[in-house]
Amino acid sequence: MAEDNMWAQLIIAIFVSCLIVYIPGYLLFRGVGIKPLEAFTFAPFASISLVAFIPICYAKLGVQSSFVSVLIPVLVLSITLFLIHATKALRAGERVFQWQLVGQKAVVIDVILYICVGFLATYVIFISQIQLAGAFNQSYDNMFHLGVVRGFLDSGNWSSLEASTFMTAEDIAISPLHITSGFYPSAWHVVCALVVQITGCSIAVASNSVNTLVCAVIFPLSIFSFLRTLDAENHVVIRLGAFASVTQAAFPWAFITHGPLYPNLLSMSMLMAFLGLFILATRNAEFRTIKLYFLPFVLALMFFLLVQPNTAFSAAILLVSYCSQKIFEYVANKQSKARGYICASLFVMIVLAAWCAIYKSPLTAGVMGDLQVPTQTKSNALASLLVLDINQLGPQYLVMIALIVGVFTLIVRGKDRWMVFSLAIAAVFYFVSVACSEAGFAKRFLTCLWYGDPYRLSALLAIMVIPLSSIGAGTVFQKIFSLFQSRAASAITASLAAFILLLSPFIPVTYALNGAVQKSGVAYQQNLGKKVFSESSSQVLSKSEIDFANEALSIVGANDIVLNEPDDGSGFLYGIDGMRTYYRNTRPYGTDSETEESSLIRSSLSSIQSNEDVRKAVENLNAHYVLLLDQGDNMVDKDGSGKLFTWDWYSYQWEGFRTITDDTPGFEIVLSEGDMRLYRITV
Repeated sequence: MAEDNMWAQLIIAIFVSCLIVYIPGYLLFRGVGIKPLEAFTFAPFASISLVAFIPICYAKLGVQSSFVSVLIPVLVLSITLFLIHATKALRAGERVFQWQLVGQKAVVIDVILYICVGFLATYVIFISQIQLAGAFNQSYDNMFHLGVVRGFLDSGNWSSLEASTFMTAEDIAISPLHITSGFYPSAWHVVCALVVQITGCSIAVASNSVNTLVCAVIFPLSIFSFLRTLDAENHVVIRLGAFASVTQAAFPWAFITHGPLYPNLLSMSMLMAFLGLFILATRNAEFRTIKLYFLPFVLALMFFLLVQPNTAFSAAILLVSYCSQKIFEYVANKQSKARGYICASLFVMIVLAAWCAIYKSPLTAGVMGDLQVPTQTKSNALASLLVLDINQLGPQYLVMIALIVGVFTLIVRGKDRWMVFSLAIAAVFYFVSVACSEAGFAKRFLTCLWYGDPYRLSALLAIMVIPLSSIGAGTVFQKIFSLFQSRAASAITASLAAFILLLSPFIPVTYALNGAVQKSGVAYQQNLGKKVFSESSSQVLSKSEIDFANEALSIVGANDIVLNEPDDGSGFLYGIDGMRTYYRNTRPYGTDSETEESSLIRSSLSSIQSNEDVRKAVENLNAHYVLLLDQGDNMVDKDGSGKLFTWDWYSYQWEGFRTITDDTPGFEIVLSEGDMRLYRITV
């Protein structure tokens, strides 16, 4: 029964997430004169940027954030602007509250199609693979994501300038690392906190609901918005885009299973909508149009800043070719083609100079040491690109055919030829991320803003593949359609051909790659999702360990500090259960940022009986309990559960916990099961 309630909570949470993300933004954009359909697809820019910005102001003013204090000002602003606009429109004899369906029936069908396909794909690839609605990805980054949401809820401080897993005054006082003010984009965490407070669901359920909304609605509608901006009358391409939007394993699905990269998932889901917005604002080079879309543009930039700023740079590199083409066309029409080429070239040089300035700025200095190592040789990476095997998630031969047709279609058409160059730019950045050395200039210069991460840059390439393959499949559809005299036969044959090209990643086939049997990218993401969201005995935090931790929490209480070794899965407990664990992440320790108390406890807790310095460190924290979920120092323990990958790197740092046994002086067994222990400190 409890599990049924949790699934019901997930459905309610998805609905609430949708209202939070779309209602305020839609009303606000309608209030400034944006058309209804555009206001709907651009709504997340306004809603999410505002609910993330207001807590920053509150933190500076000493005001606590809650769903009431955050949402009410946003709704008041949005409704006020909408009513002002509606009043003016009604006086002018315009229809405001009735969206005329005359001539808009096809658009409504398109929107419904995208949402239905999005939810179906999200269910098949994500939801159906998790055992519980409250399951969570037991990967490294999620320790922080879930912990920040808990910190927001515990403290009432939801500011991106102070985001941490230690947010309350009591927690800040005992943090094992010196907390310094710093910016961490936390809009995704704010939306999760809002969902938790409104619905009463767990943080894990809220996380799954927000990510479901992103994959099923926000990202597909972003693709829809972009394709409609390119050609609103080409319903064949637009509708094929609904299917193409869910077929790339590299995005959005890989961001749920790897990392997980939840903030990047949300920010990049609106990337194509932003490109569409930029095109709408600049297409006619009219001041009136630029003025109309100025506020959405500013809110979109704020959205990227507060969700994940590197998406703004992703948009920038994709728009270089568009801006170059527009500059050429404008100057060529006004003066000559020669001057058009010169002006476009000057623009590219200015962009390159700006990129060099960013590369040399303090903005990138902090990430140079975190660039990821190459994952493929240059020859393998190039061969993979030729069959659209993005980030080793499987070749996409049929999608590649659609992509090639799409590229040639745009080259011949000429109108949106810039997309071909944007695809090439995305491919180059991806190639550098997977094949070039982290110490080399190419990787440092081109990819440092994305940490040289193949996942983030493979997502950029995958996102660009979607509209181009949709255009290619549309061309195939139209060519086949024209071959038959029978309208029904031509429609069926053309549709089958287009769908086979786009939906081939869903075909459950296996293939040989580098001597190993691999599954298709989508099937791989399904299986990986089942693994990382499970509570099996092989997980870092198994069901038995979660049950043990819950029983331990009932003994120690919600306010007591519990000393723990986070690699055994206990680092997740603050986020999912609210246990006040001392260590809420697995790194970085052994640095200048660590407190003296933490250093003593990590290295020497087991000697508390004889070491006065350790006793004083524990007394300063007022800690009375120690929790061990995998007693000992093995990577895989007696119950089969593993530890996070960081244990393999830093296990030597946890000698104070590794050497605690039932016979260690100063510790009394309170709870015991298998290799799990809750000790009371007795000295």
